[in-house]
Amino acid sequence: MKKTLTVSIIVVLVIASFAAGYALNISINSKPSTTSGITVLDDDNNIVTVPQPVNRIVSLAPSCTEIAFALGLGNKVVGDTIYDDFPNATKNITKVGGLTNISVEDIVALKPDLVLAYPLNYQQGIQKLKSLGIPVLILDPKNLQGILHDLILVGYVTGTYSNATKLSSMINSWLFSLYNVTSTINNKSKVFYLGWYPELWTAGEDTFINEMIVLAGGINIASGGYSWFIMSKEYLLTQNPQWIIISQYQESLIPQIENDSSLSNITAIKERNFIVLNDYLLQQPGPQIFIGVELLFETLYPNLKNEIPQLTLQEIFPGYNS
Repeated sequence: MKKTLTVSIIVVLVIASFAAGYALNISINSKPSTTSGITVLDDDNNIVTVPQPVNRIVSLAPSCTEIAFALGLGNKVVGDTIYDDFPNATKNITKVGGLTNISVEDIVALKPDLVLAYPLNYQQGIQKLKSLGIPVLILDPKNLQGILHDLILVGYVTGTYSNATKLSSMINSWLFSLYNVTSTINNKSKVFYLGWYPELWTAGEDTFINEMIVLAGGINIASGGYSWFIMSKEYLLTQNPQWIIISQYQESLIPQIENDSSLSNITAIKERNFIVLNDYLLQQPGPQIFIGVELLFETLYPNLKNEIPQLTLQEIFPGYNS
């Protein structure tokens, strides 16, 4: 029996709620390469063997597509979903369905060497692809470190490992610079993420949004709750956030919130401090989410904007142009 080989890269992540940053291992569990390809463990604990080289990729989620383009694999993506619209090059890629209604026939016709998938994808379709011998790599990061892990995982099986480690190191250097600034802030801004209204759905612990707020130097007033939950108006009034984050897709709710007399004493509403971001930057588990962290920081603390290096889409996505 072959022994499992663990390939590791040390990266530095920072947790703004602690007094100092700390190093974490990102490990890719892999068996030694063989003539049949590279065998790894994906995010769903499936053993996946990826034949080499990888020249044709189908992506079944926008977050997976982001990872492929960030690694310089955009010219190898031959299929993606109807929800993919970033970067602009995705407009010219064959669409194989949505997240939950992928077309197995269309995917097979594209003759992919690798399919990048997400747990929300149509599972019977995924199993059919596997039964046909098509390698399917499930990418399901649970936090920001998980996104960096998936960059390295995909890089490892596609011959872009060097690109992946360079990009991860660059992002971590930026995060460390950010932490060095936010850790010195004495009066941190209180932030509330509004997922829906009139029921006040919000993001507590174990969510990307909570981690983003903390890294940006804010205090998530919902951090006492777990995952997604409905916050009471009474508790929201007690916490009195200075800022409210809302998705671009719920921006139309802002007038209703402003006209709700029961919330009129909240500082964020009185001062119209709404941060509107699209879901690419808020909840989609791809590299763009780090730009979301940057925008949150710059909005919460505009006077500190020049204290850290700028993180740009051009740095994350090779060849990107607006």
